[in-house]
Amino acid sequence: MIRPPLPLLERLPYKPPKPDNLPKLREARSMTTAAGFVCSEGVVLCAETQMTQGWSKFSQSKFRTFYSLAAQPAFVFASNNVQFTEMAIQRLVGCISSAPLGTRSMIRLLEGEVRAINKEFPKESAQHEVLLVLRIKGPRTPASLFHISGRVLSPVLQYFCLGDAQVVAQGLTAELYHRHADMERTAFVAAFVLAESKKYGGSSGGVTQILLAWNDRPYEMFPNERQGELFASARNIDEAYFDLKLMFQNVLRDYCDGKLSQPKFMERLKTFTVDIAERRLVLILKASDRYPKADEPEGPT
Repeated sequence: MIRPPLPLLERLPYKPPKPDNLPKLREARSMTTAAGFVCSEGVVLCAETQMTQGWSKFSQSKFRTFYSLAAQPAFVFASNNVQFTEMAIQRLVGCISSAPLGTRSMIRLLEGEVRAINKEFPKESAQHEVLLVLRIKGPRTPASLFHISGRVLSPVLQYFCLGDAQVVAQGLTAELYHRHADMERTAFVAAFVLAESKKYGGSSGGVTQILLAWNDRPYEMFPNERQGELFASARNIDEAYFDLKLMFQNVLRDYCDGKLSQPKFMERLKTFTVDIAERRLVLILKASDRYPKADEPEGPT
C-alpha cells in the first residue's frame, strides 16, 4: 500500500518572545464595612481600619473630619480607589466651606458637586460610597446623616450600612438598632455590628473605630473615659461580645430542649449568670491593672 505524501506545512513566522509585563501598581482599596446610625442625641459613625493595596494589607483610619468648619462635616468611606475618594471629599469640603449654613442652599450645592464629580469621573464614582455627617445650621442643630453613591446624595433617616459585609451588617442592625436609643447604647450596637462584619466579611478587618457626632457637644471617639475602665478600647468590646455569645449558645440549647426539666433549666441558668458575673469581674480587674499578669506571681512568694 502506497501512502499519500504528507503535505508540507508552511513554517510559521518567527515571533520574538514578549517582554514580561510588569504588574501595575494597584491603588489602595478600602472596601470596608462602615455604617451610620441616627439617634435622638446625634449620629454614630463606625468603620474598621483595614486597607488593601495589591496583596498587602495595612491599617488606616477611614474617617475624615473637619471640625474647624461651621458645619463640622465628618466622612467615612468604602472605596476601590482611595485617592479618588480623597479628592472627592476635598471638593465636597470646599463646597461646604463656601456655602451658606442654610439647610436647603448647602444641600443643593452639595448635590450639584456630587453630580459634577460623577460626570467627570463616572467610572470611579461608581466604585465608592461615602457617609457624611453635617450640622447644617450651627453647633446646636441636630446632626444629619447623608449617603453619597454615584451621582446621588440622599438623606438617611435611620441607619445605613455599606461595604463588603453589608448583608451581615444590615441583618444585625435590623435586630439591634432602635431609633430612640441614646448615643452610647447605639455605639455598642455599632461595635457589635463591626465585630460580626470583621468575622464574616471577606475583606473586613483591622481595628474598630466609632465616632459620636453629638447634637449639642463636640464630636468624640468611642469608647472614652466616660465608659470607665471596663471597655478601654473597641477591641475589649469585641472580645466580650464573642465571649458572651459563645456562652449563651449553651443557654439557648437548654432553652429549646424539651426533655430538660424546668428545675434543671433554672439551675443551669443560675450557673450561667454566676459565670457571666465572674468573667465581668475579671475584665474589670484586668482593665484596672489589679489582675495578676500571666508572667507575674499571684501573691507573695
